Amino acid sequence: MSLFLKQQIGQMLIAGFKGLEIKQGDPIVRDIQEFNLGGVILYDEEVSDPNEKWRNIQTQKQTANLIQSINEISEEKLFIGVDQEGGHVNRLKADYGFPPCSSWHEIGLFNDVNKTRECAELMANTLNKTGFNLNFAPVVDVNSNSASYVSKLERCFNSNPHTIAEHASIFISAHKKQGITTVLKHFPGLGSAEADTHEGFVDITETWTAAELEPYKILLSKHRIDMVMVAHCFHSGVVGVVVGGVVAVVPIVVVVVVDIVVVVVVVVVVVVAVVVVVVVVVGCSWW
Repeated sequence: MSLFLKQQIGQMLIAGFKGLEIKQGDPIVRDIQEFNLGGVILYDEEVSDPNEKWRNIQTQKQTANLIQSINEISEEKLFIGVDQEGGHVNRLKADYGFPPCSSWHEIGLFNDVNKTRECAELMANTLNKTGFNLNFAPVVDVNSNSASYVSKLERCFNSNPHTIAEHASIFISAHKKQGITTVLKHFPGLGSAEADTHEGFVDITETWTAAELEPYKILLSKHRIDMVMVAHCFHSGVVGVVVGGVVAVVPIVVVVVVDIVVVVVVVVVVVVAVVVVVVVVVGCSWW
């Protein structure tokens, strides 16, 4: 494979790595400089090694310094990403010196646009100050099953697709003002899935409903989508679906998991007349 082709592929990759700081000889430095990596994703806890506690995020100052170091070694602008939903999926914890961050479900209980805006603006401002420009949020899964994995972790806003879209739009706007790219997830919807997709094969054929597409339709019609993350799940009946008036082809298998350390999330939402995005994430993931 030619170096040029490797560099083209590199632009489609967002990689995870270990380290609270980076040194010139680190693999991530090579991947950025030689293979034109598209970005990185940072985590707080090291889940792949029981003997290590920290992965990338320990304090706000340390994280800001790490991000600055990453940007300095790249000639191209990188995506510096994080999963910052709030609540259970909260990499920037108050214990590390970051502002407290409510879960998406807790915000949904208020169902107040001003409360949503306040929380989203605080989150986006924190991300911007620390140096992030990509947030793998908001979750737009419809809470159609209280026994679902994402519902139990309070990651769903509520059960009304239109309300979800309204508040997700506020979340997106707050991030855009701070220069933060957002990612809708988990397409085509995990609100009904009872199993944990990180632990194995999850079939949503019998539980999924078309209502779970509504937030995507609404947000796409309002041009509110930067990126979409496809869920690593299976639906035997999904070959093509209509999203916002265009056809989106959803693959049967969208994720390859190796040793729980490497997760490849391929967002291959192919649309007619509208290009949504193609994202590949390589790294330890707990979406």
